[in-house]
Amino acid sequence: MRRTLLIVVVALAAAVAMVSPARAAIDQPVATWQMNEPAGATTMLDSSGNGINGVIGAHVQVGTALSGGGTGYRFP
Repeated sequence: MRRTLLIVVVALAAAVAMVSPARAAIDQPVATWQMNEPAGATTMLDSSGNGINGVIGAHVQVGTALSGGGTGYRFP
């Protein structure tokens, strides 16, 4: 019983170690979206310089006035 428990614990520890995220890329974003496109826009522009733009679907409202000023997206 004890040996079986030890094997299970070692196997679980190994599994956790394998799925841990890589720390090297945490502070380097792949894309940055300001989400401030004007009303009627169909493309969300990536301002990171990587050119990973997104398509704005018909269900997303862009150019929505925010309570603190400026505009943003609304997801009804």
